[in-house]
Order: sequence, then structure tokens, then C-alpha cells
Amino acid sequence: MLTGEVEDATPQPMTGPEVRLEAGIHPFTATFTRLPLANRLELFWQGPGFRKEPLPGDYLGHVPAKAPAALAADQLAERGRFLAEERNCLSCHLPEKNDGLAKGLASRPAPDLSQVGGRASPGWLLAWVNDPHKVRPGATMPKVFADDAAGKAEAHAVARYLSSLGGPAKVDPKPPNPNDVKNSIASGKRLFVSVGCVACHKDGPAAKEEPASLYNLANGVGGRQNFPLVGLGSKTTPEKLAAYLQNPHAIDPSGRMPNLLLEGKEANDLARFLCESTDNAIAAELPAAPDAKLLLAAFKRIETDADALKKFEGLGGDAQLLDLGKRLLVEKGCVSCHAVAPDKKPLTAKPASSSFAATKQDKTHAAGCLADDAAKRGTAPAFTFSNDDRKALRRFLTDGATGAGSPAPAYLARISLQRFNCLACHQRDGEGGLTTDITDLLRQFEKAENAEAVSPPPLTGV
Repeated sequence: MLTGEVEDATPQPMTGPEVRLEAGIHPFTATFTRLPLANRLELFWQGPGFRKEPLPGDYLGHVPAKAPAALAADQLAERGRFLAEERNCLSCHLPEKNDGLAKGLASRPAPDLSQVGGRASPGWLLAWVNDPHKVRPGATMPKVFADDAAGKAEAHAVARYLSSLGGPAKVDPKPPNPNDVKNSIASGKRLFVSVGCVACHKDGPAAKEEPASLYNLANGVGGRQNFPLVGLGSKTTPEKLAAYLQNPHAIDPSGRMPNLLLEGKEANDLARFLCESTDNAIAAELPAAPDAKLLLAAFKRIETDADALKKFEGLGGDAQLLDLGKRLLVEKGCVSCHAVAPDKKPLTAKPASSSFAATKQDKTHAAGCLADDAAKRGTAPAFTFSNDDRKALRRFLTDGATGAGSPAPAYLARISLQRFNCLACHQRDGEGGLTTDITDLLRQFEKAENAEAVSPPPLTGV
């Protein structure tokens, strides 16, 4: 047994009696009472064959049958907090000024749409607005518009307005030599593997985040996630994609896509390879505009001012689409997450009808974003929450959304590994790391002398 007490700001090492550990599982209990301000406790060990070092995380775990009930409850609330941050809940459900925990919640800003019409085709925008999850399974963005005629008309108006922002995408008037394109695509395919894109964007179905094993349950780190890049050729042009690859944070400030420091030719080659994939279900252009009666009905649902209605009725067909689409971006909460600044004038966001404080009440969890079925969801966005996701969010809102809100450094470290998909490449405490098939792919593009060193360094014990 080792006991100790430290009350000043200077760390103090404490050494306990020597203990002989035989092979096998040993119960280990730690009790820590936190004093005010910053606190940190580290456990070191040493033995005949190694120097003093931090006790590695992969030596610690819970025997499933003996895992305390509080661990599962805390893990569920922590998962709910992560989901609330990743889905940017507070951008719509505004917190009160004195909500300390809300101030500590991270946000996930969505891509800037101020010039989206210059990089995405109108047809792709319509498909995406109609149902992001059909275009990209596992998409973070919720489905906002209904599948009925009214919802389709609203989605069409939004897609038309978005396509007007910086659009249309320009096509190179002088196509490159076909042989040059062929060689460029082949080079891009090699880059896709050798640069490491394949770790997060492998072909095949989208993989939901893999949960941590029971052995590492206490670490709270989810496994790798996969985001297939299908149909990019139906969305954008190689030139626009190459510009994005060289500076992804200019469009997507969330930082989920890293800047790979690609040179011009590398970015062009990779973009050409990625744009080889197209989606036959997505048209390049918008279909015929919805019936004028549907557009008028949609306008009346969001605007009751008689003068505004009269002005809208006096607009031409396309002008009506543009006006309605712009209004719907605000009304549906799109600009709560996305920056939309036509002519450098940002659109003003409209908060949701329920505040963050209201979402903490149990009685609100059966409807809205957390509803179990569409009938109870009403007009709230449709997220791809599983039953376990909703359970985690409800637990966080009920039990974990109070307090000072200062996240522990260990929590932030675990969540950052999960948020930025670090374990797609790196292994930590027995979780994550490159799969065998990805490792084999990487070796194909490495020199013989480097073939055994393609795996990124592990993050255990760093």
C-alpha cells in the first residue's frame, strides 16, 4: 500500500515498499481526492529489468465481470458528451450565459459555404441537401428536409441558392493530354496509399466507430473510423479538389482533414484519381424548378409579413428560388453550423426553439432530435443516431451536463484521439493501428529496405 498527501503546487514523488508481482491478474485500487485548482497523479514503477517509467496503460484494465457499475455509467455520459460536441448541439440549442459546463464544450464548425457553388455541382448539392446520408453514409450533417413534395421543393430552393454562391464551377477550357491524365491518375493512386489517405478513406462501406475493447474500457477511446470517398467526380472538379487538398482548413475549419503539405503536382494527381469515382444517381444539373404553388406555400410557412409576401410573389421564377433558398438556410438552422457570407455579409443564425437548459429535462428527450421515430421528431433534424447514441446523449444531458465544465486533460486527450481519428493509423493501449490489408498496401509502394517500417509509431506510453 502506498499513501501520500501533497498540498502545494510542486509535484512530489513518493515511493512505497517493494512488491513482488507474480504472473497473472492482480487487483489494483486507487483512491484520489482532488484539491482545488489543477491536479495530476501519475503512477510509476520499476523492476530488475527496466528503469523507472510510467505504468503503461496496456497493463491496466477491467475484468469484465468485475467492472464497477459507475464505470459504464460514466462511459455512457462521456460518449454522450462527445456526440453533443461532434453534432454541434450548442450551435442551435443556445446555453445560458452562466452555464459553466456549456462553456467547456467543444464545437465542430461545418464547412464554409460562402463559395460552395464554385466547387460543387448543382445536382450534387441537391442530392446532399435532400439526404446527406444517402450520398455519404455516416455523414455528420442531419437530414433536414422531408421527403414529401413540400420538402423536395424546399431542398431544391436551398440547392439553387447554394449553387449561386461562387458558381458555377469553372471547367478548364484546354483539357490536358489524355496520356498525361492517365499518368497523373496512376500517380494519384500511389499517393492515395503512400501518403496515408487509405487509412481513413479506404474503399468499401463506411465503418462506424469501433468501441474500445472491454480490456481497455477505462481508456474510453473508440477505434478507427472509415470515410470512403465515393462519387467525388460527381461533386467537384479535379482543379477545385486539388485546391482544397492544399489548404483544407480554409474551407473546413474543423480540422478533421489534415493539411498533408502536398505540392501542386501531387495535389493535382491525387485529385484526378479521386475524381475518377462518380455516382450515376447524381445528375450534374438541377431538374426543373418545383411548382410555383409549392414555393409560395414554403414561403408562407416561414414568413407571415404581408409586405414580404407581396414582394416574393412579384419576383420571377428563379429569383423566387434564390430568395426562398436563402431564407430557408436561416430558418432550418444551416447557418448555425455553416458560415454563409454572400458578398462578405454573413447570414444571421436562428437558434432552435428549445434552449440547452431545456434539453437537460427528461420530458424533452422523447421528441425532437432525440426522438426514437420520425413521428415524434416533428420538424427537428434527423441525425443518424443509433439507439445507443440516443441513450448516451440522454445520459449526458441528464447526469453529465452540470457542474463547472472544466474537462480533465486525460479526457481531452482521449477525445482528441477519437475526434481526429488518430487510431486509424496509430495504435494505443492495444486499440487501433493499421489493419493488415492496409499495411500490405503500403508495403507495395515502399522501397524494399523500408517495407517493414510502414506502420506509424505507437502512442502507448508516450
